[in-house]
Amino acid sequence: HWFSGIKSWVKIYILCDPAIATDDRACETVIQTIGQREDGTLDVIKSHGFKGRVQEIVDNLFLEYLKYSNSFEVYVGVEKAGYQHALHQWIEKDQVTYGVFFEVIELEPRGRNKDYRIKRLSPLFERGQIELNEDDCDELYEQLSEYGGTTKVDHADCLGYLLDVLIEGSTYDVVRMGEPSGDPYSLENIIESETAPSYLDY
Repeated sequence: HWFSGIKSWVKIYILCDPAIATDDRACETVIQTIGQREDGTLDVIKSHGFKGRVQEIVDNLFLEYLKYSNSFEVYVGVEKAGYQHALHQWIEKDQVTYGVFFEVIELEPRGRNKDYRIKRLSPLFERGQIELNEDDCDELYEQLSEYGGTTKVDHADCLGYLLDVLIEGSTYDVVRMGEPSGDPYSLENIIESETAPSYLDY
């Protein structure tokens, strides 16, 4: 599912999956911007991958935040990693520099691997509830469409945290997804379960 142009978003989510190493074999840092429409559709506006040091990661995060913060309610989620404490200190310092202040939602793997995080997006794509910007999501699309046949999944893995930031930020009404209370495949249950539901085993 693709979209183009600007939609009537009601909220913006910014995800950051940081990677500090910059050598050729290192993973990329990925920063993604997702817009939520009134009907609950989630538009991946941008998926930007790059290799950079902490300051470059933080600068890119702030620039993306500033692009939308005057017009939308913006939620920022950053993967919790071993060096995250230093990254958070950098963000706090630069909030003063940039003159903007926001809470950072800590996104934790909680023992779940990349395969789990990526596969649990499947129901949202199947229902047409996630759409990709045809102008700025080529790498993400390639990794999702070739998943299982490629070793590079930085963009796909970053998007896997989308479900966590929706719940942790308490900003997403799961009723919009047509999921009755107690449904074992509900958004919250998919996130909270330690083992991927059976429909993800493929």
